[in-house]
Amino acid sequence: MLRQGKILLTGLLIVSILFLFWTVAYRFSSGEMTLTRNPFGEGDKEFCISLKKENEKKNVSLLVREKVPSQKELDRIYDEFFKKLEKEMCGKNLSLKKVTENLSFPEQLSGYPFRISYQTGDSAWIQLDGSLGKDARLLKKGEKKEVNIKVTASYQKYRKSHIYTIDIIDGNCKKVKDVFSGAQAYLKKKEKESRGKEILSIPSAFEDVKMEESGKGRKSVEIFMLSFILLLLIPVHNYLDLKEKGKKYQEEAEKDFPVIVHLLTLYMGAGLSFFSAVSRISSSYRERRERTGARYAFDKLLFMEQQMKTGIGQKEACLKWGAAFEKDCYRKLSVILTQSFTKGAREAASLMEEAEKEAFAARIDRARKEGEEASTKLLFPMILLLFLVMLLVMYPALIRFRNF
Repeated sequence: MLRQGKILLTGLLIVSILFLFWTVAYRFSSGEMTLTRNPFGEGDKEFCISLKKENEKKNVSLLVREKVPSQKELDRIYDEFFKKLEKEMCGKNLSLKKVTENLSFPEQLSGYPFRISYQTGDSAWIQLDGSLGKDARLLKKGEKKEVNIKVTASYQKYRKSHIYTIDIIDGNCKKVKDVFSGAQAYLKKKEKESRGKEILSIPSAFEDVKMEESGKGRKSVEIFMLSFILLLLIPVHNYLDLKEKGKKYQEEAEKDFPVIVHLLTLYMGAGLSFFSAVSRISSSYRERRERTGARYAFDKLLFMEQQMKTGIGQKEACLKWGAAFEKDCYRKLSVILTQSFTKGAREAASLMEEAEKEAFAARIDRARKEGEEASTKLLFPMILLLFLVMLLVMYPALIRFRNF
């Protein structure tokens, strides 16, 4: 929790410093307002400007037009646009110089604001939707037909046209040889040759084609994400486990409190000092700890004894011992014991006897409450057993009634 608090304070400090720098920069700025217009093709931008004069205030909107490109920039944009459009128009064809299948005529290209229109000249060869006409299918093998397509890109007042020369070949319009056909044939050949083997080994590349199992990269990413989530869950689990153990130890300490206050009252009432009484209880606990296991409250008592042996005062050690518990009974007992160091043992003895009576009364109440909770938990198994008994009793009667 301290570490998380440090992280939070560090984040708040960084944010505060950045806010301070921003405030200083704003205060000492020139006072000019900076508005950024959109680049060419991204449209206009509207800003809200606040006007203020003395006690009067008004908000107005200002429409900032997109940036007007220079002729050189516009020529560069058109050149890039028509080059990318050529690749889009090819469709499944390798290029516009070897057209055997339908072309693709997009109305708009991603990343550019232009609307695109096409003029084919003769629809018998290429139609406006990009499909090949009837004359293109009558070409014999080896023949070629050259067709020009005029493409116009327009946006607001900007307009430019470009003519593409397309060569239509092979009147049967056979499919262009797939660039992966060689790799596919190689895979089939490897599979056929290794049918007698349990494992099929395939290289990562064939000629210039890279090969890998589909979805393998995605699986590795999923595994990484799952591992990352599990790593995040580890500290959460540790924190919850520590919290649960702390709750268990505190409940265990509450059960041991009547025994501890009884032993302290007994030994100190017999004339032993506080240190001697703690040493007697600790010595007895060491002997039985190997048989019965460790107890949180008695371990804290051992730690208090070690502190007093190393030179820490009885009052300070006793207060630290009481502060180690969440229950008020231990803190109250530590206060009573510290009072006995100054006011005398007689008054402290009477207070400890009262604390002992209250502790045993609380122990009886807790035992009664635990018994009631146990009976409530046993209610569901009892109902389940009752249902099974009723089923066993009624089953013969049901079978007999059915045969009747």
